[in-house]
Amino acid sequence: MTPRPVIRWKSFWLGILVLGFLGWTWARSGVISEGVVVTIRDARTMFWAYERGGELCFHFIDDGPYDSTRFDAFYENASGFGKLPPPFTYSDIEVDLSTSATRIFSVAHWFLMLLFFLPWAGFLAWRLRKQRKLTDANP
Repeated sequence: MTPRPVIRWKSFWLGILVLGFLGWTWARSGVISEGVVVTIRDARTMFWAYERGGELCFHFIDDGPYDSTRFDAFYENASGFGKLPPPFTYSDIEVDLSTSATRIFSVAHWFLMLLFFLPWAGFLAWRLRKQRKLTDANP
Protein backbone atom coordinates (compact mmCIF):
# COMPACT_ATOMS: atom_id res chain seq x y z
CA MET A 1 0.00 0.00 0.00
CA THR A 2 1.44 3.38 -0.97
CA PRO A 3 1.38 6.24 1.55
CA ARG A 4 -1.08 9.09 1.10
CA PRO A 5 0.35 12.13 -0.71
CA VAL A 6 1.47 15.04 1.46
CA ILE A 7 -1.25 17.26 0.02
CA ARG A 8 -3.89 15.03 1.69
CA TRP A 9 -2.45 15.36 5.21
CA LYS A 10 -4.29 17.45 7.79
CA SER A 11 -0.97 18.61 9.23
CA PHE A 12 -0.02 20.02 5.81
CA TRP A 13 -3.23 22.05 5.47
CA LEU A 14 -3.17 23.25 9.08
CA GLY A 15 0.39 24.49 8.50
CA ILE A 16 -0.69 26.28 5.33
CA LEU A 17 -3.51 27.90 7.32
CA VAL A 18 -1.10 29.11 10.05
CA LEU A 19 1.39 30.46 7.48
CA GLY A 20 -1.45 32.20 5.64
CA PHE A 21 -2.63 33.83 8.86
CA LEU A 22 0.89 35.00 9.77
CA GLY A 23 1.38 36.39 6.25
CA TRP A 24 -1.95 38.19 6.42
CA THR A 25 -1.05 39.82 9.75
CA TRP A 26 2.32 40.87 8.33
CA ALA A 27 0.67 42.52 5.31
CA ARG A 28 -2.00 44.11 7.49
CA SER A 29 0.56 45.59 9.89
CA GLY A 30 1.91 47.79 7.08
CA VAL A 31 -1.51 49.34 6.50
CA ILE A 32 -3.12 49.37 9.94
CA SER A 33 -1.57 49.71 13.37
CA GLU A 34 -3.73 48.24 16.10
CA GLY A 35 -3.18 47.06 19.60
CA VAL A 36 -4.29 46.84 23.17
CA VAL A 37 -3.37 48.56 26.43
CA VAL A 38 -3.94 46.70 29.69
CA THR A 39 -3.63 48.15 33.17
CA ILE A 40 -4.34 46.07 36.26
CA ARG A 41 -5.48 47.52 39.55
CA ASP A 42 -2.71 47.76 42.18
CA ALA A 43 -0.11 46.63 39.65
CA ARG A 44 2.94 48.72 38.88
CA THR A 45 3.23 47.84 35.18
CA MET A 46 1.10 48.79 32.19
CA PHE A 47 1.20 46.30 29.30
CA TRP A 48 0.91 47.68 25.78
CA ALA A 49 0.92 45.35 22.74
CA TYR A 50 0.56 46.44 19.12
CA GLU A 51 1.68 45.69 15.59
CA ARG A 52 3.11 48.13 13.09
CA GLY A 53 5.30 48.03 10.00
CA GLY A 54 5.96 44.28 10.06
CA GLU A 55 6.67 44.02 13.79
CA LEU A 56 4.79 42.79 16.82
CA CYS A 57 5.74 45.06 19.73
CA PHE A 58 5.33 44.80 23.49
CA HIS A 59 5.85 47.68 25.94
CA PHE A 60 6.04 47.32 29.70
CA ILE A 61 5.77 50.70 31.43
CA ASP A 62 6.40 50.88 35.18
CA ASP A 63 4.47 53.93 36.34
CA GLY A 64 1.79 52.42 38.62
CA PRO A 65 0.08 51.61 40.86
CA TYR A 66 -3.20 52.05 39.03
CA ASP A 67 -6.61 52.81 40.49
CA SER A 68 -8.62 50.44 38.30
CA THR A 69 -8.32 47.60 35.84
CA ARG A 70 -8.69 48.80 32.24
CA PHE A 71 -8.60 47.20 28.84
CA ASP A 72 -8.38 49.64 25.92
CA ALA A 73 -8.00 48.86 22.22
CA PHE A 74 -6.68 51.32 19.67
CA TYR A 75 -6.61 51.48 15.90
CA GLU A 76 -4.83 53.88 13.53
CA ASN A 77 -3.41 54.04 10.03
CA ALA A 78 0.15 52.78 9.82
CA SER A 79 2.99 54.51 8.06
CA GLY A 80 3.63 51.54 5.76
CA PHE A 81 6.62 49.27 5.45
CA GLY A 82 10.17 50.51 5.68
CA LYS A 83 13.11 48.18 5.38
CA LEU A 84 12.83 44.63 6.71
CA PRO A 85 12.89 44.81 10.53
CA PRO A 86 15.46 42.86 12.53
CA PRO A 87 14.28 39.48 13.92
CA PHE A 88 13.84 40.82 17.44
CA THR A 89 14.83 43.87 19.44
CA TYR A 90 14.87 44.74 23.11
CA SER A 91 15.46 48.10 24.70
CA ASP A 92 15.39 49.21 28.28
CA ILE A 93 14.92 52.95 28.70
CA GLU A 94 16.90 54.43 31.60
CA VAL A 95 14.95 55.70 34.57
CA ASP A 96 15.37 58.94 36.43
CA LEU A 97 13.10 60.51 39.02
CA SER A 98 10.87 62.28 36.48
CA THR A 99 10.14 59.38 34.07
CA SER A 100 8.87 55.83 34.38
CA ALA A 101 10.82 52.70 33.47
CA THR A 102 10.01 51.35 30.02
CA ARG A 103 10.98 48.03 28.46
CA ILE A 104 10.25 47.44 24.76
CA PHE A 105 10.42 44.05 23.05
CA SER A 106 9.54 43.51 19.38
CA VAL A 107 9.50 40.50 17.08
CA ALA A 108 9.35 40.72 13.28
CA HIS A 109 6.48 38.91 11.54
CA TRP A 110 8.87 37.30 9.05
CA PHE A 111 10.83 35.83 11.98
CA LEU A 112 7.63 34.37 13.48
CA MET A 113 6.82 32.80 10.12
CA LEU A 114 10.33 31.32 9.95
CA LEU A 115 10.06 30.00 13.52
CA PHE A 116 6.88 28.18 12.52
CA PHE A 117 7.95 27.06 9.03
CA LEU A 118 11.22 25.30 9.92
CA PRO A 119 9.80 22.85 12.53
CA TRP A 120 6.66 22.31 10.45
CA ALA A 121 8.68 21.45 7.32
CA GLY A 122 10.93 19.19 9.41
CA PHE A 123 7.88 17.41 10.82
CA LEU A 124 6.42 16.88 7.34
CA ALA A 125 9.75 15.52 6.04
CA TRP A 126 10.10 13.21 9.06
CA ARG A 127 6.55 11.90 8.65
CA LEU A 128 6.97 11.31 4.91
CA ARG A 129 10.24 9.47 5.50
CA LYS A 130 8.65 7.34 8.23
CA GLN A 131 5.71 6.40 6.00
CA ARG A 132 8.01 5.47 3.13
CA LYS A 133 10.05 3.21 5.43
CA LEU A 134 6.88 1.46 6.59
CA THR A 135 5.75 1.01 2.98
CA ASP A 136 9.13 -0.37 1.91
CA ALA A 137 9.21 -2.81 4.86
CA ASN A 138 5.67 -4.14 4.19
CA PRO A 139 5.12 -4.28 0.41
